[in-house]
Amino acid sequence: MDNTTMLLIFLAVLVVGILLWKFMGSKHGGFFGGFAGGCGEDYSGSYSGGRQREPRIFAQEPWFSEMKAGRKVVEARVGSPGFYEQHVGKPAIVKTPGGGDHKVVIKAVRHHADLDAYLEKEDLKKYAPHVKTKAEAKSAYLALKDKAGNQIFEPSRVKEKGGITAIELSPHK
Repeated sequence: MDNTTMLLIFLAVLVVGILLWKFMGSKHGGFFGGFAGGCGEDYSGSYSGGRQREPRIFAQEPWFSEMKAGRKVVEARVGSPGFYEQHVGKPAIVKTPGGGDHKVVIKAVRHHADLDAYLEKEDLKKYAPHVKTKAEAKSAYLALKDKAGNQIFEPSRVKEKGGITAIELSPHK
């Protein structure tokens, strides 16, 4: 094979690879799909076999049980609301590390600068129905850790990631 033929073959393979990545890839995982983070932060827009799946919202206990019972209807995520805004009115799956899942609908999305703003502006009984005060709720949020053992709602991390997104959920019909 001469150099021109080899170059053409290389360019054709490169173009096919780029097209596969662009049309089958996801925002967070490229051609190979997404990564599911811990509670408080999701990479949920992955594709599977070329079709987008419902967003996955990972929640630890007791948060998951409260959502499944319909008492916790506002979930916090570290970061900007962009991904979740495009899914308002659409179904999502709430999952727990233990393997449980629960289908909901993303009803609304709101953004807050930090954990204190989230705790103050959202309704306590909607985001932490299992506690009695906002101080208890703040302690519970600050105690949450991801799979690597990092504090999810640590103030400098929240600031670095762009604040907190409040995701209002409703039951899936």
